Amino acid sequence: MAKPTVFIGSSVETKYIAELVQNVLDFDVTPIIWTQDTFEPTQYPLDALESRLKASDFAIFICVPEENDHTVIRGQKRNVIRDNIIFELGLAMGRLGRDRTFLISPRNADLHLPSDLLGISPENYDQVLLSTSPEAALGPACNRIKRKMASIRPLERPEPTEARSDKADEDEPRAVTNELAITVDWTAADFRWQYAFAIFSKNQQRADEIAEAFLKSRFASSDEEVAHWEASEEYTTLFSGRAVDVELIRSRSERYPQNAALMELLGRTMQHYGEVEEARRLLLDALDATSDIAQACAVIERIIQLSDDEDEQPRAEALLQKLNAVPRSTNADEADFLTALGAIARYAGFKEIPIAIGEMIVTRRPSDATARFELAFDYSEQNQPELAALHYDAIPKAERTGVAWNNLGVAFAKLQLKGMAVAAYQEASAKGETIADGNLAQMLQEAGFLAEAQQKAEGAISIENHDPFVVTVLTSLQAARSKEAADHTAALKIGASRQKVRRVVGRAAAVMSGPDILGEWSTPDGIIKLVSDEAGGYTSVTEFERPVENGVLWPLLATKERVQVTVRLRRFGAALEGSIFRVTLGKPTTLLGMVGTEKTLLLSIAEDGDTIAGFEWAYGETAVTWARVRVAKQIET
Repeated sequence: MAKPTVFIGSSVETKYIAELVQNVLDFDVTPIIWTQDTFEPTQYPLDALESRLKASDFAIFICVPEENDHTVIRGQKRNVIRDNIIFELGLAMGRLGRDRTFLISPRNADLHLPSDLLGISPENYDQVLLSTSPEAALGPACNRIKRKMASIRPLERPEPTEARSDKADEDEPRAVTNELAITVDWTAADFRWQYAFAIFSKNQQRADEIAEAFLKSRFASSDEEVAHWEASEEYTTLFSGRAVDVELIRSRSERYPQNAALMELLGRTMQHYGEVEEARRLLLDALDATSDIAQACAVIERIIQLSDDEDEQPRAEALLQKLNAVPRSTNADEADFLTALGAIARYAGFKEIPIAIGEMIVTRRPSDATARFELAFDYSEQNQPELAALHYDAIPKAERTGVAWNNLGVAFAKLQLKGMAVAAYQEASAKGETIADGNLAQMLQEAGFLAEAQQKAEGAISIENHDPFVVTVLTSLQAARSKEAADHTAALKIGASRQKVRRVVGRAAAVMSGPDILGEWSTPDGIIKLVSDEAGGYTSVTEFERPVENGVLWPLLATKERVQVTVRLRRFGAALEGSIFRVTLGKPTTLLGMVGTEKTLLLSIAEDGDTIAGFEWAYGETAVTWARVRVAKQIET
C-alpha cells in the first residue's frame, strides 16, 4: 500500500521548521512542503494550492506568530500569524476535513487565530529545545500526528484513465470532488464545522447550501439545536472579517442557561473582544453545566490559557473541584480526567506531581505510545534514565519512532549500557533520525561498538593461524554483552521500583481531599513540626544535633554537630511536592559544601493521615516515611 501524502504549509520564515517536520515524518508518509512542486510559474496560486490539496491525504501547517507581523487587539499590540497561512489552513480543512488537517505551533504561543474554534487543537513543541535539538523538540508533536493519521485511511481516489480527446467538452459540467458531500449521517457538529469551513474559505455558496440543509435536517425540530446553530453561525462571521452580533449569541445562551456549549461559545466571543474576566466567568459556568468530561477538559484548557500569573493556586483549586464534579463512567473518561488533572497541576506550578499523574494516564492507556513517550522524555529531562528507559522500552518496537529509538539510546548511554545505546542509535539512524548519527559519531570516539567489534573478531578467527588474542577478544565481548544484559535488567528493576512510588503519588493527586498534615512528624532526621506558610503550603525549620564520624576511631573521639533541616511543601490533592534542605551550622558555607544539601521531595498522604511516604532525591533517590506524632492523653486521677 502506498504511503499517504502529507502537504506541509508554512511561511517563508518558518520553512526550516517545515523541513524538520518533513525529515521526522519521511519514513512513515510522503511529506511534501509547499515549496516543492506546488506553485508553478504560470499557474494561479490558489488553483495550484487546491490541486496540491486534492492530491493529498493530510495537511500540516506550521503556525508561528511572526515578529514582523502585528495587529492591535483591545489596544494591545500582538504578533500574529501570516494571513495566507490562516487562509490555507481553512482551505485545507474545507477540502480534506478537520480530522485530516493538523497544526503545529510553539508551546504556550498566543496564536490569535480561530484554529481551536474549528475543532483543531495545535500540537506543540518546545521552542527552546528546537534551537539545540530540533528533532527531539518536534518528535512528540509529529508522533501524535502520525498516530492520528494511522487511525484514518488514506483518501480513496479512482485510478487515472486516458482522455477521450485532446479537448474537453466545454459544455460538460465539472464534478465537484474536493468537497465533503452533505449526508444524512452528519451530526449537528458536522453541520457547524463544515459551515465554518465554507465561510473561512470564502465559499458563500457552499455555506448557504449547508445552512439550507441544516434547516431541513432532523436537528431543525429541536429549538435548542437551532439556537446553537444560530449562535454558531453568527460567531463564524469572525472568519469573514465582520463584527459579531454579541447580543444574538448572548440571547441564545440565556434562552438555554444550562447549555454548556452555548455558554462556552459566548465565552469565546467575549475572549475575542478582550473581555477576559467575563470570558473566564462564562467558561467556568460552562464547566459547571457540562456533564461531558471531554468538553470539560477542553474548557479547562481554555480557562488555563486565559489565566494570568496571579492567584494560580486558588484558581487551580477551584478548577479541581469543578473537574471532579463532572461524572465519569468509562476508562476513556478517567483518562481524560487525568489529562485535565495534569494540566491543572502544571498550571498550579507543580513539576513532579504532573509526571506522577502521567504514570496514571499510561495505566489507563497502556498502548498510547505518545503518552508513554512524553512521560519517558520528562524522566530523561529529570535525569532519571532508569525510568526513561522503562517507558521507552515499553513502546513496542514496531511502534517505536526514530526519535523514540534515539532517546532510548540516550537513556542507555546514561546507564553506561554502551552496546545497547549503539544499537538503539543505529535503529534511529535507519529511520532517518539525524540526531542519532551525531550520537553515534560521539560514541565512536568513546568506543563501545560491540556488534562491529564482534564482526571483526569473527572475521579474524576464520583466518588460518589467527592470533590467540582474537579468541580472548571474543570471550571478552561475550562477557561484555552478558554484563550489559544484567545491568539493563537491574536498571529496569530500579525504574519499576521508582515507578511504583510515583504511581502511588499519582493516585494521591487525584484525591480531592485528605487528612490535615499540620503538626509534628517523626522523620529520619528527627521530629519536625509542619506549619502553614503564607503561600498556602507547609513549612518546617528544625535544628538537630547528630554525631560526626571521624574515621575508624570516631566512637572514641565522638563529636557532635548541629544541622538545620528546612522542609517546604505544597499540596495537590493528597500528594505533596517540595524540598528538604540540610545545612551544618557553624561551618563556612562554600559552593562545594552546598552540593547535595537540598533535595526534592515527592510524597503521598495515607488515607488515615498517620503516615506520609515517598522519596527524596537529588543525584540519588531515597525512600522516606514520616509518622505522625500522637500526643498521649494523660489519665486523670
